[in-house]
Amino acid sequence: LAEGSQWQLSVQVFKSLLQKKITPTVVTVNSVLHALCRGSHHVAAQRLLGRMPSYSLTADLYSYTTVMSACTSVSCWETTCELLCSMISKEIDPDLYSINNMIGALANTPKWKEALHMFSNMENFRLAPDFVTHSVILAGRIQAMVQ
Repeated sequence: LAEGSQWQLSVQVFKSLLQKKITPTVVTVNSVLHALCRGSHHVAAQRLLGRMPSYSLTADLYSYTTVMSACTSVSCWETTCELLCSMISKEIDPDLYSINNMIGALANTPKWKEALHMFSNMENFRLAPDFVTHSVILAGRIQAMVQ
């Protein structure tokens, strides 16, 4: 149900579970988050992520990175940054994927220096840059030079 074309069905099934008073799990919500993001509904995914505590659930790394990735893909770098900060404040350690998302979100904006700063400080998260990290930084700088 999590495939992009099936996001509506995924949301319907989730609503049906709630109506039947079936308590969702983190995996269930993550599946719906994934479906919403694949269907380009990042705002709805953000709302659902924010509602997880009302279901007595705590968002995990996958919850955050799924929504961060969707926000990055539509150039919502502010939201990506807020999500990363929220994740860290809840003591969820970012992984390479979430840091790459944040760097990618910033690299193509006037905040590109913050992307370089994050790149330079990846060891604070006990992470080492990979091919994707370098590619995102370079692509962002090249695009900035062209503009």
